[in-house]
Amino acid sequence: MKLGSLLSFITIAGTIREPKPDSYELFFEDKEILLTPKEFAMVHLFINNRNKVFSRNHLIESVWGYGVSIEDRTIDSHVRNIREKLRKTGFPAD
Repeated sequence: MKLGSLLSFITIAGTIREPKPDSYELFFEDKEILLTPKEFAMVHLFINNRNKVFSRNHLIESVWGYGVSIEDRTIDSHVRNIREKLRKTGFPAD
């Protein structure tokens, strides 16, 4: 699973509306996508930094904070969950 793929589809999605930070909501074509706080933080980071590729370490530091020890597969798991939630709305998340 490549993080770049997630960045690419979020970058090209003109129909994803600006995330609502107070509720962790994201909308695609008027369909609500409920995200966990960590998923939301990742998507918000991607949308606000279009066309930028992030290392796993950068994602961990940006979303979880400095000095936090998590497994690399945690990132993969969150990306997989985000993709699945996007697919359920009809968003081309592959």
